[in-house]
Amino acid sequence: MSSVATTSYEEVFGYSMEKRIVPRCNVIEALLSRGLLGSKVPAMSSVLVCTDQSFLKKYVKKHDDDKHLVLVLMDVFNGETRT
Repeated sequence: MSSVATTSYEEVFGYSMEKRIVPRCNVIEALLSRGLLGSKVPAMSSVLVCTDQSFLKKYVKKHDDDKHLVLVLMDVFNGETRT
């Protein structure tokens, strides 16, 4: 295993479940349930290690053609529910 990969995995142990891990996993789950990621689940290391800005750009804001979806995904990311 490379030192870069090891560093990335070690960083994950310091992340907050409530503030970082769960919100990102919930967004990925929402995208998968809508078929927007295809059948391939992204590597969790890449989902968890990137900055909030990078994560939102890659998984939420890329759907800016569907404003409702972006609002739903932002609510999921922020731990809110939208009816």
